[in-house]
Amino acid sequence: MMDLLVYKDTGHVLAAGLRQDRGDSDPDVEEFVGDGLILRDAASGETLVTVPPDHLELRTIDQRDDVLMTARSFVLVDDLPEQKTDPGDPLELDGAKIEVTLPAAAPENLAVSVLIEGGPQPLVHQVDLLKGSTVGTEALNLPSGDYRALVLIPGYRLSLEKVTVP
Repeated sequence: MMDLLVYKDTGHVLAAGLRQDRGDSDPDVEEFVGDGLILRDAASGETLVTVPPDHLELRTIDQRDDVLMTARSFVLVDDLPEQKTDPGDPLELDGAKIEVTLPAAAPENLAVSVLIEGGPQPLVHQVDLLKGSTVGTEALNLPSGDYRALVLIPGYRLSLEKVTVP
């Protein structure tokens, strides 16, 4: 058996691991992540985003090496991990709005979750994309600066991005 840390609202798999001692009950998310799950840039090791434990849930599935080795490319669908395509760099911030662009038209109305760090406090923002649209835009005032974001689009693998607001 294998444990997955999953973003509650979207089912995106953020981390996977194996435990030796299963005991009588599963540990809660806070026992795994403390104050939050730190997501790092794969190339540099730089911390990009810390996902608070209240946005996470722990799921246990049969062990799969592909999920264990590339967890961030999976989304749980009907409690089974499915590998999803990369959305590219879907996020754009300009200081007045947040924009999410899909590589293809949305097959249905989608609620995209975006966690943004780098400002005075971390933000969790939702951007709605309507069926048939490739772009969703919402108002979001941000001061100039460098930001890091986790973008969770239903039907796509997660995207970790660095964005500069002019």
